[in-house]
Amino acid sequence: MRLLLVLIFAIALMGPATLSAQVSISPTTVFIGSNNFGSFLVTNNSNQPQEIAVEFTFGYTVADSLGNITMMFNDSTALAQQKSISNYVRSFPRSFTLAPGQRQTVRLTVRPPADFGDGTYWTRVKVRSTPQSAVIQQTEVGGVGTQINFIFEQVLGVYYTKGAFRTAVVPSNPTFAKTESNTLLVYDVALTANSPFLGTIDAVVKDANGRTVFEEQQTTTIFESGKRNFQLPLDAITPGNYTVTLSFSTNRRDIPSAEQIPMEAVTQTFQVRF
Repeated sequence: MRLLLVLIFAIALMGPATLSAQVSISPTTVFIGSNNFGSFLVTNNSNQPQEIAVEFTFGYTVADSLGNITMMFNDSTALAQQKSISNYVRSFPRSFTLAPGQRQTVRLTVRPPADFGDGTYWTRVKVRSTPQSAVIQQTEVGGVGTQINFIFEQVLGVYYTKGAFRTAVVPSNPTFAKTESNTLLVYDVALTANSPFLGTIDAVVKDANGRTVFEEQQTTTIFESGKRNFQLPLDAITPGNYTVTLSFSTNRRDIPSAEQIPMEAVTQTFQVRF
């Protein structure tokens, strides 16, 4: 008798969707416009044939009261009802096998309902790869065999844009919050247009003497209004008055300028006392 153990490793969205010596995907974000078609490339970098499967799920980032971000995969939320294209997108092919060094273009087509309003809609594509000869350990004790297979799962975003679409953000209410390991710069951000924000956020914190005590840039995506944060060193902020400047731009290295969701850059400066 054999016991089969399957281990799944998920690679989530914000970084490059590349599995060293396994399977790579390019690009990591796909935009589909009025022609309703898009594509991405899957490459087998390993020395084994890889079985590839493609599926769709709705997902987005959510934040808690301190702005800490987690990924939500849920097709029953109000946001899913408004913005999901999971039921309207198809991939060709949906499953296939890649020989070592082989590439395959996966084509996507979106057929949304006629009543979709202007804006940006999205889904997540899960690309699962399994080596055909995936046994990395096999033992047999007392007649029970154990075989371990690895399934690698990568996730990329697919965005469908219709009509007049744009994004806009309004930051407000920055505060500092101490935790056991760091100081958080927590602020509210409101989305005020019909598309998510996919871009960069810069934070600059200066003390009462005009000295910069913190400066950082984040590459991020915001799907709904809520809290966000920057993590500062624990001792970066002491009691006193500070100037906080938050800047939002849709410029991202991983998204070509022609595919960036339009937005006027935003810079807001706040006086914050800690």
